[in-house]
Amino acid sequence: MCFRGSRFYITLLVSDGLYLSGLHYVYLLVAGLFGDLGVALLEKLISVVTVGGTFDVLHKGHWFLLEEAFNVAERVLIGLTTDRFVARMGKSHPVEGYEGRLVELERWLGSRGFLGRAEIIHIDDRYGPTIGNRPRSNVIEGILVSEETEPGAEAINRIRVAEGKRPLLIVVVTMVMADDGVPISSTRIRRQEVDRYGRLVG
Repeated sequence: MCFRGSRFYITLLVSDGLYLSGLHYVYLLVAGLFGDLGVALLEKLISVVTVGGTFDVLHKGHWFLLEEAFNVAERVLIGLTTDRFVARMGKSHPVEGYEGRLVELERWLGSRGFLGRAEIIHIDDRYGPTIGNRPRSNVIEGILVSEETEPGAEAINRIRVAEGKRPLLIVVVTMVMADDGVPISSTRIRRQEVDRYGRLVG
């Protein structure tokens, strides 16, 4: 049963057995028409959620993603990609160094009153703190992703189930569009196609 919301929807991966075997998907989707009530219900579901990214040139899409994380959870574990991880991504444009990205992220979190509810850690692969014996893997209850990175979250849940861990509640946030109807991205900003707010440049 599916209900799509205007802001986000949630995918919950669960299993049939005590030992998390026989996977199937149950979609728990919060409709936009519930408004603040929907957000309040989500807040009761998750204590700790994680979200990861490079967060290069923070923009409106990042802001929306992070704000949703703090809407649905009391505490947010933010994975910030290391310079080594960024180098392996093979991006076609320069990326601000880790320290610079960290400072900008902390500044934004502070400006929104979120810093006290956030913990920023460095991540060196796409799994971050979510699998294996990594610190905090057993306390994370949900993961926040964009539509583009949702498959990665589902891959994480498959690994967690294989490890005997509970799967994470997956919150998928709609990508924010620029004025031309194409998603805002750091790459587009670096190419001077749009600004941080999604306004066309030139």
